[in-house]
Amino acid sequence: MASPDGSTSGTIVLTAADGVVTATIDDFRSTATGQLDLDLTPYATTATCPSDSWRFVMNGVDAEPHTWSLPISIEGGPFEVDPSYLRSAVVHVDAATGTAGPDGCVTPVLAAAPLTWDVPDTRADLVVVDHGTRAGATGTTTSTNGALSTYTVTPGDTFPAIRQRFALTVDDVEYLNPFRADASDAALRSGTVYNLSAANRGVPPA
Repeated sequence: MASPDGSTSGTIVLTAADGVVTATIDDFRSTATGQLDLDLTPYATTATCPSDSWRFVMNGVDAEPHTWSLPISIEGGPFEVDPSYLRSAVVHVDAATGTAGPDGCVTPVLAAAPLTWDVPDTRADLVVVDHGTRAGATGTTTSTNGALSTYTVTPGDTFPAIRQRFALTVDDVEYLNPFRADASDAALRSGTVYNLSAANRGVPPA
């Protein structure tokens, strides 16, 4: 990654082993002061404010290789499901030590780079089909080019009925909705939109 003005640069590699994901930044350089953070985000690098919540704190960085680690098993964490929905790595000044930039972002971006994943597609054959409304699954759907896109929860819905309507397992629901990995009735809220398209699983919820 490299900032447009060249003030921040480095090479980021993410690896997974023994239940831990490690972020390594080689040859990191930045003229920024204060605490820096590395975010993994589902937003494209072109987004106005691409920073997100999956964060490695980068205290005391310099040109030497540095590593930070996160357990894969964090409930609701970025690696609990296939992480390829994360599209960018972003380095920024921590919100507590920085000030909003001219674009209004609370965490002004120093540099960003697209993430290129070398992981197998764990749901290559997942195509969702609507088998019709039923008690506990009377919400509405949207489609794009004939393929199901979303499902909107309605009062009285339950997850077992929704999964039955679309023939989905709990793992399927969590894979399609990495931001809403809790596929339980306690997590259901009327009006909440769930993604049904594997192609759109990286799109952050509204």
